[in-house]
Amino acid sequence: MKQGQILGAYKLARYALEQLSCLKIPYRFEKLIETEALMIRSKPFTDAEELLPMCYRCGISNPLLGTNECIHCKNPFILSFVSFALYHSLMSGLNFLTPPRTAPS
Repeated sequence: MKQGQILGAYKLARYALEQLSCLKIPYRFEKLIETEALMIRSKPFTDAEELLPMCYRCGISNPLLGTNECIHCKNPFILSFVSFALYHSLMSGLNFLTPPRTAPS
């Protein structure tokens, strides 16, 4: 929640607080979650544009919370295990499941 607010991911932090309010939590954390929920209400309803994953195929910004594919063109997002950044999927149009052609003899 705090990292979301620091980075500007207000929509994602708001969603996390909504999900936490549905859970049964210890009493010592209730006040913290309630105050964070009140503080997030004063923030915008959108996430920062530079945090949103962009599809390199169609150029659309996608929401932070969702699937690992573009909401517009359904191109899959391939994440780096080192930095969790998106790889450019340069070969998204190629079909690797088709067998290669054989040369005529």
